[in-house]
Amino acid sequence: TFSKKNKRHAILNSWYTSMATSIMGVLLHPLGMTMVIPLVCYYPQLRAFHLIACALLFAAAICFTSGSYKMTLDVHTKSGFYRFKAIVFVQTVTIAYTRGYVWFTQMYVALSTFHQEGRTCFLIGGAIAGTLMSTFNILMILDAAGASATWLPKGFPQEQALKNELEEDFILRAAPSPSKGTVMASRRLFGLASARKVRVTVKMVVAANKFKSMLKKST
Repeated sequence: TFSKKNKRHAILNSWYTSMATSIMGVLLHPLGMTMVIPLVCYYPQLRAFHLIACALLFAAAICFTSGSYKMTLDVHTKSGFYRFKAIVFVQTVTIAYTRGYVWFTQMYVALSTFHQEGRTCFLIGGAIAGTLMSTFNILMILDAAGASATWLPKGFPQEQALKNELEEDFILRAAPSPSKGTVMASRRLFGLASARKVRVTVKMVVAANKFKSMLKKST
């Protein structure tokens, strides 16, 4: 049950919240600005810089747009359920390619360029910033992979009890800000949300879905 699961992780809750806040606050926008501004000023022609910037923006656009649409789906219906799974797959592939393959290969190219040109400051700064950003990207990849491992093997439930269980699981695991991957989704994925917040969220979303179904029937 939710209460037992969250009690088991109660000790880790405050620590994980602090870690998630630090990651989102330090490893995302501030870190991005500290990396981009020097490259725009001194290496505007660097191809690796162009590829990384475009890939990460592309990933954010795809994942945020599809994720926003994903949160509007009714997973009680077959079409909504399978569309949800398709979006999870697209997001996982997008994040793995952009934040995995493109990021790590092009970061190596950029650091090699700094080393060959003898730009020690750029090499050291790039290595530090690259390590921090790599940590963030790895977390995003793991989060997306966890979502795929959770949802893709599942089939559409036929019994109402299983549908209710699926709905509660969806509420716990669905990412609230999918453009980031997300850290908060990982928090729910590993059962580290507080029991009270989980119960309130479940009740609110279940009530909203029931009201939505009633409106559809009345029209």
